[in-house]
Amino acid sequence: MKRMLIIVLALLVISSVAFAGKMLPDAKFSTEPYAPMSSREYTEGFEGAFPPAGWTQGITNAGYTWHQYTPGGEGSYCANCFYDPALVPQLETLCFSHTLVLDELHLSFLAMSSYYWGVDPYANYDIYVTVDGGVVWSFRADGTTNNYIWDPYDVDLAAFGFIVGQTVDICLVYEGSDGAQAGFDAIKIGEAYVPPPPPDGDVCETALPIPSDAFSIDGSNVGFANDYPLASGSCTGYSATGLDVVYYTILEVGDEFTVTMDTVGDWDDSIYLITDCADPFGSCVAGDDAYPDMSTFTYIATEAGTYYLIVSAYSSGTGDYTIFGFNGGATTPVEESSWGSIKALYR
Repeated sequence: MKRMLIIVLALLVISSVAFAGKMLPDAKFSTEPYAPMSSREYTEGFEGAFPPAGWTQGITNAGYTWHQYTPGGEGSYCANCFYDPALVPQLETLCFSHTLVLDELHLSFLAMSSYYWGVDPYANYDIYVTVDGGVVWSFRADGTTNNYIWDPYDVDLAAFGFIVGQTVDICLVYEGSDGAQAGFDAIKIGEAYVPPPPPDGDVCETALPIPSDAFSIDGSNVGFANDYPLASGSCTGYSATGLDVVYYTILEVGDEFTVTMDTVGDWDDSIYLITDCADPFGSCVAGDDAYPDMSTFTYIATEAGTYYLIVSAYSSGTGDYTIFGFNGGATTPVEESSWGSIKALYR
């Protein structure tokens, strides 16, 4: 009888270990097994029910966990997580399982978080992606300095040892305390993500001309990158980490340049005039950051040359705008640059 009891207990232990092998590896994640998805090529934009079919959530802070949120980085919605102002620790996961096939060894997605609260000066939280429990990407380790900007990322799963035919568990994770907002969108498993060419005006090499004399230009910074940020204490009086659009003019000594920026939605615009695109902070000759709108300045050129007007925002502001004023200089076509010569600047 005693031997029979030992055998039964041993079988129970073996059975529980075998079942546990289908679970996520530790308490950081949900203990629910996943339903593998078989669709080819897999995409998820969080536009429907939340969590999506086949996804599971691991929730440690029910009031502040992953949820559907608008606007998204692509489409109308995204997966979003806010921080708990009561500073209750958060370890929130959103997971699914997928079987990899040929040409499906890249995981791409859009993500946004806060450099200020997640990296420097405060490393209070992080968002990251795990595959079978191992971290394959994290906002803190990626090197971005953006705040609340949707950026595209691509992870080569083969570089982490994953192979065709393997079923993997993929998790989006928010972890920390006293953090900030974060989000994921446009999850895709397929071929490597290739970013589209940046629009004209995204970098100085393709800067848009400002007409001479009185001018008024309508524009939008949606779809642009944060190429020319300013640190605190800049010529505007503040930092600028928003998506920026670049314009240019050629000024002679004594030429006057006056500009005002009016945004749709009052999203704390920031405008500044620089002479060296490799050093926006050090070469900024004039700028303004009026809250919440209508930043304006006048500059009288002390040196002849090409000047670049950076139309940006204090942080995450995006949308339509109008810049208007007077340009005492002239504009001629900037030196032509092929996409191949400037694509390294795209971020």
